[in-house]
Amino acid sequence: MKKISVLICLLWCFVACKKEGLMGYEGGNSIYMYIPGYWAFQSDTSIIDFTKSRVQQDTSLPLRFAIVGQMASVDRPFKLLISDSSTAVVNRDYVLPPADSFYIPADSIQTTRHLRIKRSPDLKGKTVTLILKLGSNEHFAANLPVNTSPVGNDPRSVTRLRVTIIQ
Repeated sequence: MKKISVLICLLWCFVACKKEGLMGYEGGNSIYMYIPGYWAFQSDTSIIDFTKSRVQQDTSLPLRFAIVGQMASVDRPFKLLISDSSTAVVNRDYVLPPADSFYIPADSIQTTRHLRIKRSPDLKGKTVTLILKLGSNEHFAANLPVNTSPVGNDPRSVTRLRVTIIQ
C-alpha cells in the first residue's frame, strides 16, 4: 500500500508540473550609484579626510553606476547633478569627468567613473560637502526608493551620494 501511495504521488508530480520559461524583467530602467567595495545600500556617504591621510595631493573616488532593467545594444547616457546644497566648489575642491562620459556602455549594466578630490591649501582646516544626485532622462529613471541599511537602521539612498571633504 505504501509503495502504491508513493507511486501515485510521483505520478501526480509529473502530471501536475508544467514547463514554463523563466519570467523576464518587465519594469522600466532605473539607475543607481554606489562606491565600489560597499554593497549598494550600505553607504550613501563618503568621507575624504586629508588630515588623517598620508595623501599629500589629490585623490580619486571611484563611483559605480549600475542599472535595474534591460541591457541595450547602444550606449545610454545618464544625468549626474550637483545639489544646490553642496558647499564644495567645482575645480577648486573636486573635478568631475566630462558630462558626455556619463553613460552605461552598450551591452553592459554598469560603469565606473572617478571623481577627483582636490587637496586645496586654501581650505586647510575647513570641511566642504559635495552632494551628487542622479537625474531621470529618456533612458533611466532615478526613482529607486530610499532603503534601510543592513548595517543599521539609517535610511540609505542609491540615487544620492554625499561626499564630505575634510582639509
